[in-house]
Amino acid sequence: MPDITAALGMWSSIRPTNNGDDSPADLTVDGYMEITGGDPGTGEITGCYRDPGEYSPVTAMRGRMSFILPNSYRITLSHPVREGVTRYYEGQLVATDNDDFGVQIVAGRYTDVRDDIRVLDAAVAADSGATVAADSFAPASGGQDNGTWVATKP
Repeated sequence: MPDITAALGMWSSIRPTNNGDDSPADLTVDGYMEITGGDPGTGEITGCYRDPGEYSPVTAMRGRMSFILPNSYRITLSHPVREGVTRYYEGQLVATDNDDFGVQIVAGRYTDVRDDIRVLDAAVAADSGATVAADSFAPASGGQDNGTWVATKP
């Protein structure tokens, strides 16, 4: 069973962006995720998300943590971004020596998905007996709707 306590707490979320030239990627924090609880038996985790800014609304966040190797966990999270769009994250949390989680980093990917696309794809998959992977979803709109994601916790 996963060690849910390793993920509890406040995380800074970064979705690095680059304007396409040789300049370094923008690593500004673009949101905060707080994992507040979970079920060690199922790996389900719950919490909330908010964008930076003093008056940013807080939205519910849910996900799952699963064991990969002795010191590695897969984390998936999702939360609404705006009406009709959900952001999905998938990453890997790796412990340092001796399973000491000190400073934690999750590296992975994110995708913004229109909810109507997800429902349609899930219905088609259910009819065929298949499952739907997060990377099979259509982007929610123009621009960068998927990319690299990094989360850190001191």
